[in-house]
Amino acid sequence: MASNTSKGKDLDGQWWKSLPAITSPFPSTELNKPIDLIEDRLDVFFSNQTFREDQKTHLSVNGRIYLDWLPKLRFGFVFEESSPQDVNRVRVASLGIDANATNIGYSLPLDANTVPTQMCKFTDDVVWGKGKGKHTAYIIFHIPNFLSHGGHFIDQTQIHSDGNSKLTWRWILEAKDWRIAIDTVNGVNFDALKKKNGFQITHVGRLERADGKLFSGNDGIEVLNALGYFLSFARGAWTHPFLFYGYNQEGHHVWGVFHKPPLSPYKNDKSWLIWNDPNFISHAWIEFWEKWKEKNWRETLRICIAWYLESLNSNFVEKSLVLTLAAFERLFWQVIEEEKQITTSNPSDASGKIRELLSVSGVKPSVPSVLRSLSHLLKRENKKSNKVDDGAHIYTWLRNGITHPNAKNLKRLTKSSKQAVVEAARMANWWLEECMLKQLRYSGLYISTVDGRMRDKRNIS
Repeated sequence: MASNTSKGKDLDGQWWKSLPAITSPFPSTELNKPIDLIEDRLDVFFSNQTFREDQKTHLSVNGRIYLDWLPKLRFGFVFEESSPQDVNRVRVASLGIDANATNIGYSLPLDANTVPTQMCKFTDDVVWGKGKGKHTAYIIFHIPNFLSHGGHFIDQTQIHSDGNSKLTWRWILEAKDWRIAIDTVNGVNFDALKKKNGFQITHVGRLERADGKLFSGNDGIEVLNALGYFLSFARGAWTHPFLFYGYNQEGHHVWGVFHKPPLSPYKNDKSWLIWNDPNFISHAWIEFWEKWKEKNWRETLRICIAWYLESLNSNFVEKSLVLTLAAFERLFWQVIEEEKQITTSNPSDASGKIRELLSVSGVKPSVPSVLRSLSHLLKRENKKSNKVDDGAHIYTWLRNGITHPNAKNLKRLTKSSKQAVVEAARMANWWLEECMLKQLRYSGLYISTVDGRMRDKRNIS
């Protein structure tokens, strides 16, 4: 693990340039393939309900702990056993693992040379080691299904431990006490990952204190939890750091945590993030972390990002309309009612709250011209003297047909074209994106959800 050892903070602030390639404690992974994590002696305990007088209450046996992506992410273990029994707990004495578990399968011997195998999964997070106190020097973590490009392009020919040339992308995120480096894993075929809507570890990262001091493993994990929401928002789909390995000052890993993070298959890219200037996202991370440390803002970010991602990736357009408005309501409470970022009025209706959020964010509430069906619906209703003022009004007007289904609202919704409803959802996702970026003080180029065009946050229209 020598390649993961650093000597502390560089005085020039460019510490990441001399940091060797970040390596994982286990070999590189393949698309959708299980990953072997630990091979050790397992103490497997069986449920009392299955005991007979001739049966054992537990078994000490060589086994293997692994991660499997399909059919959904899980951590499991396998061991040889001639007679299947109901497992309820497993211990790994050498690592301090003691976790609840349950059966998921049993492979019968095909012939005299085949050993029967029992397969189980953990029902708890897998926590091991005794170093999660205040003796952690840095944490190595892994990120599945993140962006295929982005960050600083670095040539590590001179600093890689084996002397070979290593060209890679490296994201750098710093916020006061903490600094993070994230490297793209070499050899990942992102085209195949997208084609199969698959799962794979695409990045490996390192978290440490900026001053080089030791820290609590729990404090580091909280930073990585915030990082997961931040990266998911940037990607436009769920991704999250996981497979945490804590290291001491000597570069030995002394603890680990295996948990199941929120994770989406690798699909079409819906990210707003521009890859060619990594400083934009670095500045946004500083503001994100400052807000995350405040209780109310942490809940607001967590809730709004979750609803944004669910709306952005939903195939059910009505769901998108409802979720985005719920996110607007929460963000309005945080920005307008709690922080008083605007004090000119106090709207009680949903469209008025959206207008105020958009005003704070420098965005007009009009329907973008690229949304032709929605623009046509707005003009049609105004000709009927229905006084549909702008995009905020037509959006809430359509949403009311879903959540307040009286005769009048249902008639409005059913007479609107399906494409207009789809475009209203796209517009709402874009607005929510804009409002979130404003609160993170993001001031740079980005890709607009509403039309896929590159825009500049310094000149929004």
